[in-house]
Amino acid sequence: MAYYVNRNISMTWWERSYIPEILKGMWLTSRRFFYNLFGFLPFFLGTEKERRIFTVYYPEEQVQYPIAYRGRPVLAQNEDGMPACVACGLCEIACPAYCIHIEPAEDSGKQNQYERWPEVFTIDYAICIFCGNCEEA
Repeated sequence: MAYYVNRNISMTWWERSYIPEILKGMWLTSRRFFYNLFGFLPFFLGTEKERRIFTVYYPEEQVQYPIAYRGRPVLAQNEDGMPACVACGLCEIACPAYCIHIEPAEDSGKQNQYERWPEVFTIDYAICIFCGNCEEA
């Protein structure tokens, strides 16, 4: 059974001109602009304890991330610069988007303290969905 959808919506000339939507967008943008432009004055004059603007001065102020924040996945390294990964492939298997590719390298001569490490470790961020399954694996 098919449903008929009426796609011929009648709009007035005023609605078709997009003028109301343009004015709404300009109002929102200008309101935020002037709020940030003059919002710092009470803080710097000493009448308020907190700034009301959204700028974070990074080295002096640190952003408090939420507990469930999922950042960009990267390969962690030890203090000596070697990857803290043994190339087990669990993160590659756990990834639902299949964006992680690992090629392990083995040291048969035991020249260093690591037996296995990833020779190639790539994450395609264009298809990564930042689910956090690779971190949990």
